[in-house]
Amino acid sequence: MTRAFKPLAFGLALLAILCYALADGRPFFGLIMVGLGLIGIWLTESRNGRPLPRAAILALVAIALTNAAWSTVSGQLSVSSFSEFVTYLQVIKLFDRRRARDFAQLLSLAIFQLIGSVLTSNALFVGAIMLAFIPLASLCAGLLQVVSAREASSPERGGVARGRRATRDILAVSVICAVGAYVGGAAAFLFIPRGLGTQRLGEWGNANLGQTTSFTDSVTLGVGGLITESQAEVLDVEITDRFGRNLGGADRIFYLRGAALERYDRGRWTTSPDDRATRHPIDPDRAYPVGGNPSDVTHIARVTLRNASERSGYLFTLWQPSRITYVGTRGVLEIGASGVLRRETPPGRFDYIAHSIVDAGFRAREQQQDRSREIISARASDLAEEILRDAGIESNPALRPIDQDLLAAQAIESYLRITYGYTLDILAPRPGRDPIEFFLFDSQQGHCEYFASALAAMCRSVGIRARVVTGFVAAEFNEGVGRYIVRESNAHAWVEAQTAGGRWVTLDATPPADLTRIHSPTLGTLAKIRRFIDAIELAWIDGIVGFDEKRRADMIGAQPINPGRVEDRMADLNMRVSTGGVSLVLRAIRNGLVVTVGLAILGSGLLLIYRTLAARRALRRMLRAAALAEPELVNSLQGAEFFADLQSLLARRGHGRPVWAGPLEHAASVESRNPAPVPIQGLVRLYYRARFGRHTLTRNELGHANATIHEISRLLVRPPRRKKSRRG
Repeated sequence: MTRAFKPLAFGLALLAILCYALADGRPFFGLIMVGLGLIGIWLTESRNGRPLPRAAILALVAIALTNAAWSTVSGQLSVSSFSEFVTYLQVIKLFDRRRARDFAQLLSLAIFQLIGSVLTSNALFVGAIMLAFIPLASLCAGLLQVVSAREASSPERGGVARGRRATRDILAVSVICAVGAYVGGAAAFLFIPRGLGTQRLGEWGNANLGQTTSFTDSVTLGVGGLITESQAEVLDVEITDRFGRNLGGADRIFYLRGAALERYDRGRWTTSPDDRATRHPIDPDRAYPVGGNPSDVTHIARVTLRNASERSGYLFTLWQPSRITYVGTRGVLEIGASGVLRRETPPGRFDYIAHSIVDAGFRAREQQQDRSREIISARASDLAEEILRDAGIESNPALRPIDQDLLAAQAIESYLRITYGYTLDILAPRPGRDPIEFFLFDSQQGHCEYFASALAAMCRSVGIRARVVTGFVAAEFNEGVGRYIVRESNAHAWVEAQTAGGRWVTLDATPPADLTRIHSPTLGTLAKIRRFIDAIELAWIDGIVGFDEKRRADMIGAQPINPGRVEDRMADLNMRVSTGGVSLVLRAIRNGLVVTVGLAILGSGLLLIYRTLAARRALRRMLRAAALAEPELVNSLQGAEFFADLQSLLARRGHGRPVWAGPLEHAASVESRNPAPVPIQGLVRLYYRARFGRHTLTRNELGHANATIHEISRLLVRPPRRKKSRRG
C-alpha cells in the first residue's frame, strides 16, 4: 500500500494549490502553479531525475520570504497573500529531494493551504474539497509513518510490519482520525457561538474577500467594444408578500435598486453628494425604519449577498424600502435622501431583510416639486418635444398639468422601446460627440445604460425630474428553493422619474423582449444541470454558511449568545489583567497549573487503563488462537496475564522487544544493560513452563509473578538515548 504514498502526497499538494487559486478567484495562477509542480515531480521522480541543488532551493525560499515580508511591510498581509506564500513554498518543495521529512513538510503545507482556502471562500466546492481532503490526508499521514520507519530501520533493529494486517491497521487509524475530525468539526460547528472573534480577526475572520460584482455606482457611456457576461452568482433573494406567500416565478421580474445617479457630465452619470444622508448603528435581527409607512408594506425581500467584498457597500432593495433588518450581524446603515441605502458590515457573506412598499411609490420630502427644464442635449430635447407633441401631451412643464407628467414619461419610454435596438456590441462615438446623441441619432442601438441615459435626459428636458438607477434584475427563479439567483450578468440600469404628488415611479426603456431574453435563464439539459447545482449551492449557503447564532441556539436548546457582549467581556478581562498587577497574573498561573496537572493525571490514568486493557486483549486473542490450535493449552495459560503486563512495562520503559528477538533472549539483553539486577528471565521462564511445558500455574506462582512485576517496575530504568546521525 505504501506504493500509493507518493502519488497521494503529490495529489494532495496539487489539490490544495488548485483549491486556493479557485477560492481566490485566480484560476490562471492556479494552473501555472500546478503546471510548475508537475514539472518538479517529473524532474525529481523520473529514472534519472535529480532534485534542484540545495543552494537553488534556499535561494527560491529566500525570494518567497522577501515577497511575503514586502507584503507585510506594505500593509497587504491577508489570507490571500499568506496562502500565496504557502503556494510558492509547496512548488519549491516539489523540486526538492525526497525524504520522509520532506513529504511531511509537503503535507503540512497542503493543510495550511486548505485552511487558507476555507478562510478565503465559503463556496460549495471548497467545502466539498475539504470533506474529501480530511480522510485522504489522514491516510497519507499514516503511510508517512510507515515510510519514515522504513527509512530509519536497520537489520539490527528489525524491519517494519508489512502485509494485509499492516494495511488494515493503517486504514483503520486513518478512518478513526477522519471520523474524529468530522465529529470534532461538527461539535465546534454546533457549540461554538457564531460570529465570535470576527472583529478581532478582521479580514482573517471572514470568507469571500476580494471578489467583486459587475454592479457599479457610476455609468460611463461612449466606450466601444463587446460587453462580456459573467455567470458568477452575486446574491440570492426570496420575495414574499407580508403574509409570507412567495411572489417569485419564472414569468416575474423584480428590480433591485442599488445606486441613484443624478449628475451627468460628458457621458458619465455619477452620484450627487448627499448632505442629508444619515447614519445609524444597527443591532442584529432588529428592524430599522428607513421610510414610508410600515403598515403599507407589500413586499418582503430576504437577501443573501454571497460575496460582500468590501466593508461598505450598497443594499439592494425593491423600491421603496420601508424597513431594513441585518440578520445576525451588527453594523451601520446609511440612509440617503434619494432612498439609497448603504451598509458598513464585516466583509464576507451578509444577510438582510428589506420590507418595501412596491405599489405606492415614494413621496418626496420636498414640499414644492421642482419642474424646471434641464437640457443635457439640445437634439435630445427636441426629440422629446416631438414625441410628446405626437402623443398629444404638452411639453412645456409650465403649461402641462402635473398629473400628466407620468403620461409624458411613459410616452418617451414607449418610443425608445419601439424605435431602438438592444445590443452588447457597442461602437464608440467620435471624439467630442455626446454618447446620448450618438445613441439616439447615429447607432440607434445600445445596452441598458444607453436606454436609461436617453430616457432620463429627455425627461429632464421636459421638466420631469429623473435619475438613472443601477442595480440588478431578479429574473432567474429556482423553483426548488423558491428563490431568485442573481448573477453578475443580471446587472441593469433603469430610470426613476418624479410624478404628481412627489411620487417616484420606475421606468425601463429597454425593450421588454430583449430584457427577458438577456436576463431569463437559458433552457436545455445543461441549463437544468446548472440549476440543479445552484439548488445544491443554495442549500449549502442556507444550511451551512448561513447557520447563524439564532439557528444554532434553537437547535441545541440554548439562548442565543451576542458575540458583541462576549467581545466586550474579553476586553474587560484584558483590562483587568493589565491593571490587576502581578497578584492577578500569579493567581491565573496557579489556576492554570492546577488544571494542567489535573488533566495530566487524568490522561495518565486513562492511558494506563488503555494499555492494560490492550495487553489483556492481546492475551485473550492468544488464548483463542491456542484453543483453536491446541485446546489443552487453555488451562495452562489461564492466569498468565503477567507476561502481557511484563511486555507492556518493558515497552513503556524504552525496552520494547524487537520482532526478531525471542522473549528469553530479550530478557537477558535488558538485564545486562540495566544498572541494577532485575529478575526478568525468571518471569519469562515461568511463562515458558506454562506455554511449552503444559504446566498449570498455582496461586502462589501467580502471586510471586505479580510481586516480581512490581519489583521490576521499581528497579528498571530507561536506556540512555542514542544520538541520531545527521543525514544529508
